[in-house]
Amino acid sequence: MKNPAEQMIATNQANVEALEGAVNQAYAGMEKLVELNMAATTAAMGESFSHLKSVLSAKTPQEMMALQTSYVQPLSAKSMAYFQHVQTITTEGQSEFTAQLESKMAEAQKAFGDSIEQMTKN
Repeated sequence: MKNPAEQMIATNQANVEALEGAVNQAYAGMEKLVELNMAATTAAMGESFSHLKSVLSAKTPQEMMALQTSYVQPLSAKSMAYFQHVQTITTEGQSEFTAQLESKMAEAQKAFGDSIEQMTKN
């Protein structure tokens, strides 16, 4: 078996690797959120300018109101879809992070226990 100092060094190295994995997972989640936000913003801008052009070409107030109504109606469904995507991304990231953290904590506790046991034997 390794001596206690080597065990502690190995444990610390494993903890650094675990931290790196957690940071990479968090970064991947942020990338997904940025991609979602970019797609949503691009779509919203395109729809807004298209709607603006339609409203400016309306001939009567009734036509303008009909265009406004047709534009506003799907917004709640689009908002719900957006927030469901956000929730999915955050839930995935959180569950992956929690699973990794629990695994690494169990490994660290075992390594610490082994280290203490080895020190008591010496």
